[in-house]
Amino acid sequence: MFPVIHLGPLSIQARGLILLASFWLAAEAAERSAKRLGVRGDVVYSLAFIAGLAGLLGARAGYVIEHWAAYQSDPIAIFALNFNTLSPLAGVVTGVAAAYLYARRKGVANRRLLDALTPGFIVFAAGLALADLASGDAYGAPSSLPWAIELWGAARHPAQLYQFITVIVIGVIVFKTKRSFDGLWFGLFVALYAG
Repeated sequence: MFPVIHLGPLSIQARGLILLASFWLAAEAAERSAKRLGVRGDVVYSLAFIAGLAGLLGARAGYVIEHWAAYQSDPIAIFALNFNTLSPLAGVVTGVAAAYLYARRKGVANRRLLDALTPGFIVFAAGLALADLASGDAYGAPSSLPWAIELWGAARHPAQLYQFITVIVIGVIVFKTKRSFDGLWFGLFVALYAG
């Protein structure tokens, strides 16, 4: 685990860096998929960044609202962004709402768009697993297996690697499945990832 990367005088959170890189790669994957499926790639790329920005702002606002007592005495601290001070649920809801409104405005809010976004979801899910591995989040139960990793003072199952491998397998299953109707790839991804 390497939660912080030191580059000379700079200290960069590995989790944040991995999440930013995976978000960019996910947007690229979605844009390329959109072009193959006949959806405007520029709209998909813009949609991804609008959803990401709205999700980040919504996640921060949600966290501040949940923990308002901590910010009442120091309102300037609201603007101190840290990946540990975000509300994932508020971010997802805000990001999805912004993406939906943008897609409706551009006239592309349909199941084919969801299929075009699916490669991006898969890339981001894999990046999330790697970010968890780097930061030590989402760790597994104690284990004595030979592939256990040392984390938080104990040998543990590498649950983050299990998640990463699972996402790769899901990606292979999804893209080996022939699209017989719009929305199939997205529905299959959601069902398998939730499972």
